[in-house]
Amino acid sequence: MLIEEDGPLWPQASFEYRATHDVLALSVLLACPNPVGQGDRRALRALVDNDVEWALWCESQLTCGALALSSPDLALAGAAWRWLANSRLLGGSFHVQACQETATRSGVGVSVGVTQARRLLNRFLGA
Repeated sequence: MLIEEDGPLWPQASFEYRATHDVLALSVLLACPNPVGQGDRRALRALVDNDVEWALWCESQLTCGALALSSPDLALAGAAWRWLANSRLLGGSFHVQACQETATRSGVGVSVGVTQARRLLNRFLGA
């Protein structure tokens, strides 16, 4: 819904759209499953302030946290995370440490998605 409120910034079939959608969907699912107001959108904006911190937080929620998610929701969240963390369309990599383990992820889905989600939320919040 956030992506569509003022019209999409990217074509729906684009890499940027999917990365932004997945970052926002994971953020909402893992942080505030019932977002209703401006405060929740500000909280989402704070989550996407840094791509590495968001990746650490997201991966730790999915692998170490005791999430109260249904199996289908957890499976979709895991698939979205894997796509973001392993996408190679633009090349590059980022370093993630979660649960006392370190892993290097190839791809830039996280970086693109977090950057574009931050841009979208800034636009929406008038920042």
